[in-house]
Amino acid sequence: MSDSNNSRPVVSGQVASWLGVIAFVAVAIAVIAYAYLAFRTTDGVDANRRIAEKALRADLESKAKGKLTDSGRNADGTYHIPLDTAVALIAAKPEILAQLRQSNEGPGATAPAPVFTNGTK
Repeated sequence: MSDSNNSRPVVSGQVASWLGVIAFVAVAIAVIAYAYLAFRTTDGVDANRRIAEKALRADLESKAKGKLTDSGRNADGTYHIPLDTAVALIAAKPEILAQLRQSNEGPGATAPAPVFTNGTK
C-alpha cells in the first residue's frame, strides 16, 4: 500500500527487514526446542543402561581372567588349564602326551581328556 501524497510504502523496508529477522529467530527457537524435546533422555534410561553394561563388562572380564589363569572343568566335562602350565607339565614329563592319547582312544575311556588352551575358546 502506498500513500496518495508520496510513493513511500506504509511499511518501510527497515521495518519489514526487522520483521523478517524476528520471524527467522522465532522459527529457529521453535526448531531447537523441538529437537531438544524429541531427542532428550528420559528418566535416566541411558544412565541405567550404561551402569548395567559396565557391570556386565566387569563380570565378563573377571571370568575371562579366571579362564586364563585358573584350572577348572568346562561345561562339557573337559578340563582346562593355562597354556604355560600345560607346557611345563609336558616339559617335565613328556610321556604325559602318550597317556592322554591312550585315555582318549581306549575302549574303557569314560573320563574326558584334558584340553590345553591358551585361554581362548
